[in-house]
Amino acid sequence: AANFAKEKGFKKIAILYNNRSYGSSLATEFVKETDKTLNHPEIVFYKTYNVDSCDFSKEIFEMKQSQPDFVFFAGEYGDAAKFLTKFR
Repeated sequence: AANFAKEKGFKKIAILYNNRSYGSSLATEFVKETDKTLNHPEIVFYKTYNVDSCDFSKEIFEMKQSQPDFVFFAGEYGDAAKFLTKFR
């Protein structure tokens, strides 16, 4: 994902990750990799969400306010589907 962001020239990164060790560790490793791969990435949004959330309205509003170039979602498949249907 960090290489993809680099290839596309993305600089402003938003990260939303779940409250399990999977989401936390994946988000942490992504940040480490973007620090190595991208030239001064700007993490404009970095938040956790609770697994099985049904409403991502607050997170999406805050994320869009930060105007990211790239969104990294570290979570469960079902949560990603709910997030993506609301993100438009």
